[in-house]
Amino acid sequence: MPLSTLLTSYIDKFALLLPNGTASNAYTSLLDALNNSEWLQEETELAALNRFTKIVPMDGSSGAAAAYFPGDTQKLPEIRLAVDASGNLLNNQTIGTFVILLGHEVKHANHRETVAEARQSFTNGVTELAQKTGMQEYTQLLLTSQSVSAYDEAVAHITGWNDLVSYMRGTNPQFAFRDLLDQAGGYRSYFVDSNGAPVTGLTINAGYTISLNAENIAAVGATFFFNPSTRFQFGLTYPEYYSKSDLKFILSQAPEGKVALDFDTLHLDPAKLQSFNSMGLTSGVVRTIYDPISLTTYDFKGTDTGVTRSQSKPIPYPEGEKTEIHNYSEDGSFDSLEYRWTDADGGSGSSKTDKDGNYSAGWKDADGTQFWTNTHTNGAYDSGFYDHGTLHVDSHQADGSFSIYTNFADGTFVREYRNPDGSYGSSALNADGSGFNYSFNADGTYDKWSEDASGHRIEDQVGGGGYTRHADRYQDGSSHEEEHSADGTVTISDNDGHGTVLTDVSNGAYHLSTTSSTNGYFHSYLQPGDGTFTEIESDSAGNYKKIWSDPDGSVTSAWQHANGDHGTTWDGANGGTYYETNYAPDVDGVRLTETTQHNVWYGYDSHDLTYSDGRSIYDQTSFDGLSTYHIARALDGTYHTEYHEPNRDLVTTESPNGTGQWVDIMRYAPGQFMTESWSSGYVDVDYVFDIHAIFSYEETNQDITFEGIAMPGGAWHSESLFNDGDSTHGQAHREAWGHYGDHGEVILDNWVWHYNALTVGTPFSDTVDFSLLYFFHPWS
Repeated sequence: MPLSTLLTSYIDKFALLLPNGTASNAYTSLLDALNNSEWLQEETELAALNRFTKIVPMDGSSGAAAAYFPGDTQKLPEIRLAVDASGNLLNNQTIGTFVILLGHEVKHANHRETVAEARQSFTNGVTELAQKTGMQEYTQLLLTSQSVSAYDEAVAHITGWNDLVSYMRGTNPQFAFRDLLDQAGGYRSYFVDSNGAPVTGLTINAGYTISLNAENIAAVGATFFFNPSTRFQFGLTYPEYYSKSDLKFILSQAPEGKVALDFDTLHLDPAKLQSFNSMGLTSGVVRTIYDPISLTTYDFKGTDTGVTRSQSKPIPYPEGEKTEIHNYSEDGSFDSLEYRWTDADGGSGSSKTDKDGNYSAGWKDADGTQFWTNTHTNGAYDSGFYDHGTLHVDSHQADGSFSIYTNFADGTFVREYRNPDGSYGSSALNADGSGFNYSFNADGTYDKWSEDASGHRIEDQVGGGGYTRHADRYQDGSSHEEEHSADGTVTISDNDGHGTVLTDVSNGAYHLSTTSSTNGYFHSYLQPGDGTFTEIESDSAGNYKKIWSDPDGSVTSAWQHANGDHGTTWDGANGGTYYETNYAPDVDGVRLTETTQHNVWYGYDSHDLTYSDGRSIYDQTSFDGLSTYHIARALDGTYHTEYHEPNRDLVTTESPNGTGQWVDIMRYAPGQFMTESWSSGYVDVDYVFDIHAIFSYEETNQDITFEGIAMPGGAWHSESLFNDGDSTHGQAHREAWGHYGDHGEVILDNWVWHYNALTVGTPFSDTVDFSLLYFFHPWS
């Protein structure tokens, strides 16, 4: 794709600034890169619209081969390329390394707004913190600034790599991965190891591109930005180079002596930063930074040649007229030698050395500052001063332990110490309540916290075996805490009025619970790692719910409401369900139990209502909807039952006094036989039956003979019950009545009805209905 008129004009003006113009290697390399890398051209065209206004040459004195200048109040933004006196690219760059380099800087240009927003956030944070009294921790602000810079650098580096892939496709579509690595030159070490495998955490796609995802950005950030062997301008690492301007701004805003920084966490070497006037301080100006980890105060002093370093306030030794006093014991032996003096400027003091060589001294100068020092023959010593409200004590023991603390006049307290076992720490407490505390053990474990004036407290702890803990706590009582145990368990807790605790272990099990300090709400979710779970939820009103699963995949739910309603739901792994609810008593004290079931084993759905006063309603329907069953019990104890199938209807009613009726209708469709057996369902020695049998049919194609009724072993009393051998053609209707049962006699339950055509086994050609109506009552 041809270059735009705007970008072409920038390149032509660049050539005019080169010693050999368009014949310069820098000019031809720039055209080669842009014309053959489609992706680089797209990025550069985008940046040329409003993120840089020209491309200019620069010398290589800073050590950088290219740079993006975002512009300021004095100059417009520009892309800078380092060239030598002949207009050639510095350091014998190949076209491959130049493509990566140019793509890197152009990406910086397209990220200008993102970086500017982060810079403004950092500036605001420093300005706000510098207005507070007492010692303040600036580590977190610098870390945030560093993370933005690391992200910007890693994204730019990955973009440069992808631009080189695009260039290789444009010049040699059949290129191999080895060709790509050769063209990348020294830049390859940020993406692959010595064997050509991707560095830790990095994924290279099938087409050799690298996706801009969080994992890849972090991987390249580790090998490029945070790599201590990577040197940027002036021999500084990337964290040091980027942090020097941040430190300059912090020192220009914060009160002198009130800046604390953890240099190690920030990947900074204070001695290297002190090796030149990196803070941009005016000659003679001194600014100090206290490192609470190394217990060291670093001085940054503006000079023409560099900076100097000091660690403590010197204690002046008095000068002036002295009085020597020899002290003796009662036995006449020497006890001590004492000096007393007064300085010419009004200061005074005294010192004493005892017979064992122990020494102590104390004095004050003309402005009222008081000093003292003590040394002991066992190697212990201490010293201190009191200066207009500021108290400083420095105490060292013979075993190597020490304690140094300072109470400043403004209410700030600073302390650092080392114990005999090698543990050490430091702390600071300011008048506004802010401060920090660091405690380090000899085995490398530590516990530290910092708190600002708003009540925001940050805690970090590292224990043995890989245990770590981080917590953020706020003035309103809310907090966030994350704990990693040695066994792989991770516990995350949030408390913002609805406290949450998440415990996660290495086998996939975890436990999440939430509680509310405002309404008593509680929620717990437990997954033990075997595929099952348990969930519990409750509130202060008395509502409760529990859901759990079994290894077979079934799920059960139990719940209870504050009004007493409670129930259970079961969902089987194969689709079967069961649901039961027990409702609280109504105004009449009657409790209702409601049960619903989806029974996959027997193929029906059912619904059951049972009242504590004896009433009940039960309905059952087959999945195909063809069979239904209904049974109801009234308040007076009467039962009503209905059973319906395609070929049968059964309706019964039974009253509490033992009377009732049963209507049984059987249908036979064309093509069916009427040879039927069934059980009556009533076997009771104290009941008799009055039977009314109805037989009707409509037959147009054949004669039908009804053979009769056989009831083995029973006594049958009937009147005119179906004449045997009666044959008819067309339509027929027969009715018969009978009476069955004697007191004390067991009723047999195997009744067989036979109905045949002229030839046994001939099916019906039309519909036949056969009905039985039972009237039953107690024996009398």
